[in-house]
Amino acid sequence: GFTNHDKLKVVLPCNYGDEYQQALYKEYLVYQLYKAIDSFGFNTRLVNFILAEKGKKKFDLTGFIIEDDKDYALRTNAILVKDGIVNDQAIERESYLRMQFFQYMIINNDYAIYNKHNLEIIFPEGAKQPRAIPYDFDYAGIVDQDYAEPSSNLPIDHIRQPSFRGKDVTLEEIV
Repeated sequence: GFTNHDKLKVVLPCNYGDEYQQALYKEYLVYQLYKAIDSFGFNTRLVNFILAEKGKKKFDLTGFIIEDDKDYALRTNAILVKDGIVNDQAIERESYLRMQFFQYMIINNDYAIYNKHNLEIIFPEGAKQPRAIPYDFDYAGIVDQDYAEPSSNLPIDHIRQPSFRGKDVTLEEIV
């Protein structure tokens, strides 16, 4: 599913060392988990890299690539909405609930619908409403990066504290 490109979305460990490599594997796993519950999730692929500069130390590490926006649009038959502000009520309800509960499950609070922060807003062909597709999970509690801190706007002190961010969710929708 990955075609030839001269630009790739590459995710690498933020530092060299086993704990950073393990955090990257956890983030990759989160992409795989979301893709298992929503076919509109992003395709990703693990890639081994050797970073080297002539005459200097080489670094072997594993990262992953994320499918290109054009490939994503072709695969899903969806338009990626890049402009404008989005309100929670505009998102197709079933996909909204799936995304919100997923974010809660992985303890991720680093996203916002209104400004599309760490979410792609897509409009699948034939759909009446857009969907929100999450990405960039390094601040999720399940990944637990040492640099990750919650926004001061949230009622939590640490990224491993869950905070459900769904709006106007009914008991019937939860069950």
